[in-house]
Amino acid sequence: MLRRYRVRYLIIILGVVAVAGVVAVSLYLMLGFDTVGNYGSDAVGNYIHIGDEALEHENYDRAVWAYTEVIRLAPNDTVGYSKRGAAYSESKEYRKAIEDFERATSIDPEDADLYVGRGKAHGRAGFANRAMEEYDRALELDSENANAYLYRGRAHWYRGDGDLAEADLTSAIQLIPDFVDAYLSRGYVRPKTLNFSGAVQDFSRIIEIDPDHPTGYAVRGEAYIGQKQFDKAIPDLDRAIDTAEEHWYLFFMRGQAYYGVGDLERAVKDFDWWLKLDLCHIDPYLPMQAAVEAYTDLIELEPDNARPYLNRALVRSKMSQTYRSKFDFQHAIDRDPDLAAAYYFRAYFKAYFPVKDQVEIKPDFSEQIKQDLKVAKELGYVPGSALAECRQIIAQFRQRQI
Repeated sequence: MLRRYRVRYLIIILGVVAVAGVVAVSLYLMLGFDTVGNYGSDAVGNYIHIGDEALEHENYDRAVWAYTEVIRLAPNDTVGYSKRGAAYSESKEYRKAIEDFERATSIDPEDADLYVGRGKAHGRAGFANRAMEEYDRALELDSENANAYLYRGRAHWYRGDGDLAEADLTSAIQLIPDFVDAYLSRGYVRPKTLNFSGAVQDFSRIIEIDPDHPTGYAVRGEAYIGQKQFDKAIPDLDRAIDTAEEHWYLFFMRGQAYYGVGDLERAVKDFDWWLKLDLCHIDPYLPMQAAVEAYTDLIELEPDNARPYLNRALVRSKMSQTYRSKFDFQHAIDRDPDLAAAYYFRAYFKAYFPVKDQVEIKPDFSEQIKQDLKVAKELGYVPGSALAECRQIIAQFRQRQI
């Protein structure tokens, strides 16, 4: 009897082992392992596809996870490290990106593309000289690497050498005649060397290659403005505004173009839209003088209208001309004491960007801010969602200073 039970238990154990073996074989087939212990391509390719798709949609955490799985499955291949390095670079984790590319180059020190990737990570991290060394090394290994020329050209430009930048970008284009990114970069470089016609040619080439390119018409319109061909700039900017998702800058540029052809009404309308869409950002390097001049012309035509004074104040504040803007805010309030936005933004720009020669914010300055905010609230002014940054900055200022 006992022997009979032992036989039964043995049969059960053998059955369990057999099932486990079938499961193991199934897993091998599903995950792409081959029979000699090396990883097959199916699982690796699947994770690469997942990572590439996640990276395209800016889901960097998922991309890093997928590429980490690639590294786990194929630790002696550069693909996982290089792709994860690119994902880290896009998510601004530059140290991790550089480390991954270093692992990749240790596996295959002859792959020029790996040095390009590491150079991009160094460049984005602010190490321009290291980036340049990486691009030089890439070109030593592969003198026809168009991406190395592209990124080295951009690095030359960031270092202020327009001639070397244009030479490298031209080399990239010679290697790949339809290289849109190279045309775009060279088009940006050329106006800085006063070669506006060359920039127009590059941007026109982008549109020829890809008529639906998201920035082709915008940058060509800007180049036409640089040439003072305002009539040509307007239709390009019209097309760009129709297709762009975020286009505050396009309204600003088209306002410049309309002002250039003498259409003050449309220029002011575009400048008004620009201010509504990008009200809270201070950029003293943006060439805003055309907007100031347009509002000045409107003030001459409508001297009792408070709104042009308010908008000129906003432009001057964005240009860091705080001393002039305070008079414009006051002129607006004098003409319309119920113009709540004038009180609100006078407070905002005082808090965000104090007068240059004022080393410390004086107590009465803080009281002025509080008083302006109080009046704006009493008049019913409620900032929209686009002004959330303004409210946050003012709140931080009041907490720190009052």
